[in-house]
Amino acid sequence: MEALKVQRAHQQADKKAAGDRWTEQGLVFASTVRTPLHSHNVRRAFRAVIVKTDLDPGKWTPRELRHSFVSLLSDQGIPLEEISRLVGHSSTAVTELVYRSRSGPSSNRARRRWIRSSRHECSVGGLRPTIGSVAKLPEDLRASLRFFAFYLANGTLDMELLDGIDYRPALMGFGSTLEMVFTIYANVLEIDESGLVDDGYAQYRVAQWIRHYCDPTYVVDPPFEEWETRLAGP
Repeated sequence: MEALKVQRAHQQADKKAAGDRWTEQGLVFASTVRTPLHSHNVRRAFRAVIVKTDLDPGKWTPRELRHSFVSLLSDQGIPLEEISRLVGHSSTAVTELVYRSRSGPSSNRARRRWIRSSRHECSVGGLRPTIGSVAKLPEDLRASLRFFAFYLANGTLDMELLDGIDYRPALMGFGSTLEMVFTIYANVLEIDESGLVDDGYAQYRVAQWIRHYCDPTYVVDPPFEEWETRLAGP
């Protein structure tokens, strides 16, 4: 009840600031002129909060709150059925497929723990990340490529930014489009000195490129820099 009272006070202040633009629709959660909330309103308000912290606004979006919520519950051992109910899914299949294995900042950490654990088990078993004198890709990178390819092919890459857009026919129709998708992913992907991978921002930038490719009216922010779309090799 107290939270609703605070919300009403905020709306009274918004009403005074909006003047003639105010549209009374009886909504509890609405825009600053009391029209129904659009995803753009939420993202703009969320970014206004993020820029006041030490978090990178380019890497955090409202969807990360939902993904982090699911990941934290999963880490605490909450049954998948209960998590699915809390996030409003009709079945556990969507929760398992899309959210529990997503690569947002929170679930990245969980996946890295699994990767480190599996790497240790391989080491104990006598396996090495090389074949003869030829080094193999780090386990973290191979896992990231696997997850990225799965989301891309499954149509579940960035469920918020690409919501309602079936981008797969467009990407699979021309080799150059898929080439650019993996180019951006590989160029933006970050690997620290210990070999751990941070691929959340790389996936987000790819999703922005796909959104613009499918919808030219979408404005990529920030604009792509030359190094992000530079094709490697000859």
